[in-house]
Parts: sequence; C-alpha cells; structure tokens
Amino acid sequence: MKIKLSITERMKVNELIQDQTGSNSTLKLIRLAMEELSFSEQEAKDMELKQVPTGDGKTSMYWSPKYVDPMKECDIGEYATSLIVKKLKSLNDAEMLHQEQNSIYDKFIETPAK
Repeated sequence: MKIKLSITERMKVNELIQDQTGSNSTLKLIRLAMEELSFSEQEAKDMELKQVPTGDGKTSMYWSPKYVDPMKECDIGEYATSLIVKKLKSLNDAEMLHQEQNSIYDKFIETPAK
C-alpha cells in the first residue's frame, strides 16, 4: 500500500507495529515496514531530529520548528498494512484511539490509498 504520511504519522504508525511478535518471516516483514517509515540520515539532518529522554525510560522525538513537514509516500507491504489496519480497528472498537492516531485511522481505514 502506498500512502502519504507526515513525520508524526510515520512515528505513530511505527509505534503501532514496533512491539509486534511473530515468526521470523513475519518479523522481517514488520522490519521492512519500519524501515520504510523511518528517517534517512539526510532527513534527520535536515529536520534537526533529536531524541530526548522523558525521564520514564522512554524518549520523545523533536525536530526544528522551521522544518516544513513534507509528506512522504511510504510503500508498506500487504502484511504490515493488514496488521496496522487490525490494530487501528481494535483500538477504535475499544474506544482507545488517541488524537494523534486519528489521521492515520482516516488514511488506513476511512480512505485507504489504492
């Protein structure tokens, strides 16, 4: 599935699949999707991307406010797409979607790319 995603959307989709468990072959498919969603060295440099510890053992990503957030067309494989859709539907059914996930829900569920 080819889909245009912003920086924040790419990070939120990555969060949906990063803790996925499965067989070796399915984990390779997940890794490919995560690589597609990640940032190139040039992108990270251009946007002055930084990871900052939050104090709870996690990190937050920050980038320069002067950086214009371009949409990146991501080519996500069929297996990873089905996993993302399943997770988003499950969160929606449980009424557990977060505001930051609303736009990716719309893109993957409401108006999927062709």
